[in-house]
Amino acid sequence: NDLQKEKNAMQKIWNQREKQIQKVLHNTTGMYGSIKGLAGNAIGTIDSLELGS
Repeated sequence: NDLQKEKNAMQKIWNQREKQIQKVLHNTTGMYGSIKGLAGNAIGTIDSLELGS
């Protein structure tokens, strides 16, 4: 039925969006780690990007 088709389409869109968000988080964490490795303690800590967060 139409309602199920719409639900499936929205679920597919949300699944794609979640993958995009995970990719952004992964890349941001990697970039933060690289900058932290170069700058050391010269830059502030972002708790949510630290290991173990």
